[in-house]
Amino acid sequence: MFKIKRRYKLLIIIFVSITSIFIIYKFLNHKKEYIVSIGDYLSTGKILYSNNKNYNKYLKENNNKLFLKEYCKDDLTTYNVLDLIKNNESKINFYIKNANIIILNIGNFELNNYKELSNEIIIDFLNNIYTILENIRKLNDGKIILFSIFNDSNKYDLINKKLLSYSKEFNTKYIDLNKLDMNYYYNINGKFYLNSKAYYKISKMIIKKD
Repeated sequence: MFKIKRRYKLLIIIFVSITSIFIIYKFLNHKKEYIVSIGDYLSTGKILYSNNKNYNKYLKENNNKLFLKEYCKDDLTTYNVLDLIKNNESKINFYIKNANIIILNIGNFELNNYKELSNEIIIDFLNNIYTILENIRKLNDGKIILFSIFNDSNKYDLINKKLLSYSKEFNTKYIDLNKLDMNYYYNINGKFYLNSKAYYKISKMIIKKD
């Protein structure tokens, strides 16, 4: 019985190893555009009344020469991203290093999760973003896309101003979600949410040649 279990375990290890090698080979050897997408619910589109259509899906649907590696989760925080990079979880550093484009859309869940934003919370968040950009730049000197915080009440103006300065410092493309035309929003009880048209437009902004 022990030998059978050991054999199955060995087969599983071999299968996982071969699969990983195949994925890496595919990532490196096909003439495709490689994008790493890191983000919270604004990247998944699940919470913001967009029929679950997010820019990652639009990117994949409209470009068959694209390989997209997603590190996106509704409740992803800057602390999670720092841990991902520090521990190289799911080979994130490999994919960042070899990507043509890295998308960073983080902070919307994290900041909206607090009842009040203290100076300490804001400073920690901005320091985390800076460290994430610093780590990405050490691995990749290519195209990084940094998103602003979605701001329907102007309470994130100072944070977004700082993010814009980071964008200039690290030579990233900056997508300001708050400059989108009102046609790209739903108004639900006085609250504004990105709609599917917004996600489609963002997908085009991501792959646009600068």
